[in-house]
Amino acid sequence: MPSQHVSGAANVSAALAAAGLTPVPNPLHALTDAAMLRPRLGADRAARAFPLASLAAAGLRPALASDW
Repeated sequence: MPSQHVSGAANVSAALAAAGLTPVPNPLHALTDAAMLRPRLGADRAARAFPLASLAAAGLRPALASDW
C-alpha cells in the first residue's frame, strides 16, 4: 500500500516497514522546499524532512513520485 505525506517521529521508517507500507516521496520537493524547511520546522524536524537514506536502511523501497 502506498503512503504519501507522512511525517512524524524519527522512527517513522521502521514503523512504515513494520506496517508493510511503501513510501512515495517526491524528491523534487527536497530542492524546492529546502530554503523554508529550517525556519518553519526547526532544525531537528528539517533534518528528517526527506529521509531517503533511512527509508532504504529500514528495508523499504521508496516509489519516487512527482507532481508533474
